[in-house]
Amino acid sequence: MTTNYGIRTRGELIRDRRVELGLSQQDLADAADVALTLIVDVESSVYTREFAALESVGNILGFQLDEMTSPGASVRPTEQAFASWPWSLSSYVQNHLLPDDLAYCRDKDDARASIEQMRDGWREHLRQCGEEVEEFQLADDLLNQERDRYVDRYVKLWQANDETLMHPIVDGQRVALTVVLPVTAKAYEAMRNGQISFMDIGPDDVLPESQHIVLDSAVEFSCDPPPATKKVANAISYSVFYQIAVLAKDPSADDFCMLAFAASGTNIQRLAAIGFIDHDVTMPNYGYQLCEFRADNKDLPNNIQERRESISFFAGMFRRWVAGDKTLRRKRRMILGTLSVFHKLVKPRRKGSRKRTRAS
Repeated sequence: MTTNYGIRTRGELIRDRRVELGLSQQDLADAADVALTLIVDVESSVYTREFAALESVGNILGFQLDEMTSPGASVRPTEQAFASWPWSLSSYVQNHLLPDDLAYCRDKDDARASIEQMRDGWREHLRQCGEEVEEFQLADDLLNQERDRYVDRYVKLWQANDETLMHPIVDGQRVALTVVLPVTAKAYEAMRNGQISFMDIGPDDVLPESQHIVLDSAVEFSCDPPPATKKVANAISYSVFYQIAVLAKDPSADDFCMLAFAASGTNIQRLAAIGFIDHDVTMPNYGYQLCEFRADNKDLPNNIQERRESISFFAGMFRRWVAGDKTLRRKRRMILGTLSVFHKLVKPRRKGSRKRTRAS
């Protein structure tokens, strides 16, 4: 039985909005002062580079330009589809289609500061959990002893692929750091077989995209005052889900797989809730339990299989949905980064430093 998730192409979404407003194609063309043929093409999901005309149409329909310009058959779910999204992301995704610019590390110093916050945040999490996490405390003490190596590793991972580190945002504030790594098949299998730890995965193992994903970290910062717990949980879930969607080549394919490790009892529960199963392998040096998510594993209880299929399906759909917008966002961040470097190089002239011209 095939589930109908209510997917609509970009053209269908635009057509439906026009119909909701009671406009014919000619009415819309006249109101936006564009050719009728452009409306026909847009509603047929035909890609066009007439951005000024598209913006005019978008203004009439209430769409942003980036919602009008994704090439090909981009998809967007209906209200019914949103109700089926995993991790209680429905309302959050509707309001946060793409991460805010604040979600990305601005530069190397910003990345380093965020990683330091992540390290401190996790130690605080374990402290609050008390005796129930004593087995995890030993591993965390070891990580703190090699803190410099820990921080340097994450900085290098970010330099290799700046989508790997992201900040969940709540009310305009960074509340956590999530780390998702698209890695080589070789690195994935070595970690899966217990030959290496997460600390042994370096920048040479990270790819732009991969079917082998490592969920490295998702750590809440210590904020004062702390945001609402539900808001933070939704923001973290969205951040991880977005990273999976854009860093995997095709999350809906049978060769898609993910590894994660449980660094606390809470981690184990959360991973099980989204379709990960115990891999019966512990990580060397730290003793963390490895869990795996494999799209091709069909010999699972029905409830776990449903979660697994839901995650893969929606991640694949989400990826197609944001593909064009992701490219625009990446170009924008590159430009902003270049401008930031330029401003540092061009120092403002000090007041009164201009040479005076001697009067003749």
